[in-house]
Amino acid sequence: IGVCLGILLGGAIGAKATAVGSVALPALLLVLLLERPLRSRVAIALAAVAAATLLLVPWIVHGWWRSGSPLFPLLASLHPGALWDAEQAGIFAAAHGPPASWIERASALWNQLLRYGLGPNPDPTEPWRPHWSLLWWLLPLAAIAWWQIRSLRPIALRLLLVLAAQLAFWWFFTHLKSRFMLPAAVPAALLLAIAPFPEGARGARAWLLPPLLLAWCLLPVAIFRWERPVEGVPAPAAATGQVAAVSGDLHIRLWSEPGRSRADRAAILATAPPWTFLNDPRLGGESGRVLLLGESRTFYLRRPFESVTVWDRGTLSRLARAPAMAPATWSSALRAEGFSLVLADRGMIRRWIGDGWWDPALPAEAIDAFLDALPLLQRFPSGLELRTLEGAPLR
Repeated sequence: IGVCLGILLGGAIGAKATAVGSVALPALLLVLLLERPLRSRVAIALAAVAAATLLLVPWIVHGWWRSGSPLFPLLASLHPGALWDAEQAGIFAAAHGPPASWIERASALWNQLLRYGLGPNPDPTEPWRPHWSLLWWLLPLAAIAWWQIRSLRPIALRLLLVLAAQLAFWWFFTHLKSRFMLPAAVPAALLLAIAPFPEGARGARAWLLPPLLLAWCLLPVAIFRWERPVEGVPAPAAATGQVAAVSGDLHIRLWSEPGRSRADRAAILATAPPWTFLNDPRLGGESGRVLLLGESRTFYLRRPFESVTVWDRGTLSRLARAPAMAPATWSSALRAEGFSLVLADRGMIRRWIGDGWWDPALPAEAIDAFLDALPLLQRFPSGLELRTLEGAPLR
């Protein structure tokens, strides 16, 4: 039992490090509350920890080898390595912790959990759809229902303890976004599921409650339907299985069909995602490197790249810190190092600058001067823009 649990927990932590506090610790807490002898509970917990750690060893070793820090990235500020200096590690630590003000934390509790997706969006740059706010308001009603039945109390108390542990971790160790409490949907839904319905219910309760619960279950369908188009695809959920569309392969295949008119080709490229252009060897050559500014989605990128984000720096940061290297001279230096294309998100860069996360050696004015001097190949609906250090656009 412990080994199987450890494999599952190690996989969860490897997928998202916050699973340490939102999944692993509550699971181990449940193990210690099992109705077994203490020695058996401790043995299961230790086996789970050992299996999870063993599963994560390759990730830890890889991070240590690449970064020079055994604690990379979560605690890199305690032991900076070759990949990140103390400034970068400090920025990462500050960006992944809760605000110091208790008022800000209480505001996050209200906005991110209790009214998430309802009313005005406090941050228009973040997603804001009614998702699970109703769950938190129904929990007290469920608690009142199951508390009346003595046989249900042990189960419900365990689930409440898990919820309390998850909420405490979210409150003290994360930057208080709704998505970090997603694992809490499991114990919360179970609490609602075991809430007893009054026996022999008649009248409105008997016929109104089931349709309301069914409508609530269909809420994700409405959420997916309302999603905004992304890179020419109707919505992320609707794009399930449409790898060719989101990777750009579909657009380049349609664009390359013989007999297409110039207008058809232009219409196809107008809805194409960035990867359609980045993966085309006619732009910058097969070995030309891509410089990503404020962008790091590289799953479909099939050529060498370097990404400049809030804690990932590199060639451009080095050039900006070099003496007598004005933004106007960056392009020639980048070409000398094999770069041929630049994909930039100025809006994201400005947001990071406002948050205090962006490299201070790359102010918005310098980024603008550098990008505006480069020929524009394509501007995308999401705000991304593709510019070239050499070559000509597709026609």
